[in-house]
Amino acid sequence: MIYVRCRRPRRLRPKMPIRTHGRSKKPWSGTYRSWVSMKQRCYNPKNPKYADYGGRGIGIYPEWKTSFVAFLRDIGECPPGYSIDRIDNDGGYEPGNCRWADDYTQAQNRRNNHHVTLGNERIVLAEAGRRTAISAGTIKDRIKKLGWNESDALARPVERHRRFTGLETDRQCTRCHLVKPLDQFVRQSDAPSGRGPHCGACNRERVNCHRRLHGRARA
Repeated sequence: MIYVRCRRPRRLRPKMPIRTHGRSKKPWSGTYRSWVSMKQRCYNPKNPKYADYGGRGIGIYPEWKTSFVAFLRDIGECPPGYSIDRIDNDGGYEPGNCRWADDYTQAQNRRNNHHVTLGNERIVLAEAGRRTAISAGTIKDRIKKLGWNESDALARPVERHRRFTGLETDRQCTRCHLVKPLDQFVRQSDAPSGRGPHCGACNRERVNCHRRLHGRARA
């Protein structure tokens, strides 16, 4: 067999087709977009989310980092409306710790979520609010500001506001939702503008919080 050397310039020689996965052409699929974004968060210091991922030591499984085909093989296609989620927020992107999750599941798995115990189950505050029909803000205020234990904060229902006629001897605070005698409420001129009636304890907490923010807290 005789080999003949091609004498055409290199730029005119026919190029051999390179076979790829075909996902890099825009518009990107949801799976390929998640793979690219995952690498940017973990290895690009200029990415706005790098501090929460690569800055915390979150890495990517070596085979996934270099091969989209391996990532697609192990985790599958991304369903519409889903994104990649790590089951353990302190673990990396690796087989067994990643899944496709919707926005609701993602919100339940954030590392800055506040957890409470309802029955024998440890759940996030928002889920506890849905199950007990008490807003998450009320539960949080009861625990953080009023010093209630979790069982009381989750079990005690919120008393609905009553119409004030001026003949009552007690009234409901719009902050702690407790019914107290009228002499424990602040004057209307001392209450925050645009808010309902506050009891004295809640008003003192509000004032001290404002002073702490401005460096003038009192004992």
